[in-house]
Amino acid sequence: MRALNANLILKLIWKEKSISRAEIARLTGLARSTVSEIVGQLLDHGLILEIGTAKSEIGRRPIMLVFNYDAFGIIGIDMGVTHVGVSMVNLGGEVKCWRQVEHQVRPDPQGTIERMKSLVDECITETNFSPERLVGIGISVPSPVDPGDPAQCLSPLILPHWKDYDLRQIFGHAYNTSIYVDNDANLGALAEHWWGAGKGGEHLAFVKIGSGIGAGLVFNGEIYRGARGMAGEIGHMIIDSTASQTLFGHKGGLVTLIGSEAIVENVQARLPEFPKSVLKSNGVSVRAVADAALADDPLARQVVRDVGYHLGIAVANLLNLFNPSIVVLGGAITQAGETLIEDMSEVVKERTLWESISDSKLLISTLGEQSISVGAATQVLHAALDDMSLFPLSRQATRR
Repeated sequence: MRALNANLILKLIWKEKSISRAEIARLTGLARSTVSEIVGQLLDHGLILEIGTAKSEIGRRPIMLVFNYDAFGIIGIDMGVTHVGVSMVNLGGEVKCWRQVEHQVRPDPQGTIERMKSLVDECITETNFSPERLVGIGISVPSPVDPGDPAQCLSPLILPHWKDYDLRQIFGHAYNTSIYVDNDANLGALAEHWWGAGKGGEHLAFVKIGSGIGAGLVFNGEIYRGARGMAGEIGHMIIDSTASQTLFGHKGGLVTLIGSEAIVENVQARLPEFPKSVLKSNGVSVRAVADAALADDPLARQVVRDVGYHLGIAVANLLNLFNPSIVVLGGAITQAGETLIEDMSEVVKERTLWESISDSKLLISTLGEQSISVGAATQVLHAALDDMSLFPLSRQATRR
């Protein structure tokens, strides 16, 4: 009961940002003596601070408490298919350090792990968060993760070379801290729900468009993973049964139509039709396509229109099935902004029941390239706020 009360008070102070002991007692229903005892412990551990008194018309002026967001740090790792990114985040979701490098992840487990460790070490060196002040490390992976699997193995179909690599064990041993592993789209959804365009949305879908395509689903404020962690794999949703085979053998899947490789191939196939396109001289990348579409390049606009059409069909199905109030889009192609949203919206309206979209919003992520690594860190923060024992309090007390 003491631990539950401590967690309750800690989460309240984190949420309220500034609050008195008396207000804590009133909001939680706990005795003032209990509140004072727990607050004293939190002060000793450095998780909260006293910042002076507030005005009061009656009685003594209350001493205000605030959460010490810089007491500890959290590492979030974004392990993509063609890149690795790392963020050091404080307890308020503020990114203190960010590093990203291009890397071919799928065929190179050992090289990828070394890159990840190198970026983690850079972030630790650049900030004041020593390894002893890490709450944990969250790792986002481009693979479903079975929540019932203790080893949290990566999919051998998507990442066949990673079969014998246990990321929790590898990073736990290297940094002596708690390690959390989850799917990238799930963690993107968590980041958007806590900090981004979907902040506060209790029913939210985050669609990540990259080399693969996935949807993270948040229901009642919690990630929905499905029975085996496969929920949200909309990249394999069949959009066009006449399309070519996908990498994983699913004919007409969304990823074959609007995944990164498909977008680049679409541009290259159409370049002869648009000899004056800026993409001919600037080279072809998904980011270049999005930028050119914003500049109203005819070829780029046509390609983004195609993306909007196929993505609109998938999102319409998502709305009809799950009825989220917010759908947030992430990935390089979303830099086309409202151009992409407009192309999608008409398709979505044509293919959904009015009731399923009347209160739904289609939004572009505001977190940019850091969104997945921030989501990876957020899963650690989420766990620690629910269980205060996950904070390295004993180590912090010893250091003091």
